[in-house]
Amino acid sequence: MKRLKLLIVFLFSCCFLFAQNIQIPNDKLINARFPTLQKYQYFCKGECKICYSEKFVKKIISDSEEISVLDEKILFKFKNMNDAYIKNMLGPRIFFNNNYIGNILRTRLIVITDSGYIYVYGKYKEYRFDVVEKYIIRNNKLEKIEQPINYINCKQKTNCDFYIKRQPNINSENVALISKDSEIEVIGVKEIEINNKKEDWVLIKSVLGLTGWVKVFMAESYQAGQTEGFLPIFSTDEIAY
Repeated sequence: MKRLKLLIVFLFSCCFLFAQNIQIPNDKLINARFPTLQKYQYFCKGECKICYSEKFVKKIISDSEEISVLDEKILFKFKNMNDAYIKNMLGPRIFFNNNYIGNILRTRLIVITDSGYIYVYGKYKEYRFDVVEKYIIRNNKLEKIEQPINYINCKQKTNCDFYIKRQPNINSENVALISKDSEIEVIGVKEIEINNKKEDWVLIKSVLGLTGWVKVFMAESYQAGQTEGFLPIFSTDEIAY
């Protein structure tokens, strides 16, 4: 009986860990999908990994060189693109034309394939959930492949009442009222530009199965985003810069 209880606890723990890291592929999956890629990894507030094709990038940093948290070192340079490189800034970030690309502020994994596709995994902006962004190297340029939404797939408990909208727009019609202390599913997040101002909207599913959009922090206040249990919530220990 004791062994059975320990087995149940172990399986539950594995399921919980998997659910928390479902966005980031492990080595086994990457090796099976892209067996020819080289791998470089280091630690900077957690494990950072770059799986890369030597067809497109050249590694600048040596394997023996240590990287501290505040080191802003160039790790890789893209071939045939003088203004494109991967630089450490609390994790590896991709720069093009000397500008950081994408909305992932703390990168945990970059995969650069032999076909020129790039997958970037990490924390979306200041929020605590992981997403993936995709790019392609085309005509010696880096181009982002836009997704309808950035998939999240996590559950949250609300701390106030708010309406979800049919479209990610403040003027869109209401779909449903979400009550305080409701457990909802956060499906994904989408960046919207309105009047030259960027806003983040999350797509959620209610306990009754209804889906709709809500603007980040619109439901209560900016500070509400730092409260545990409020979607999509800031990290409780640190801002993911």
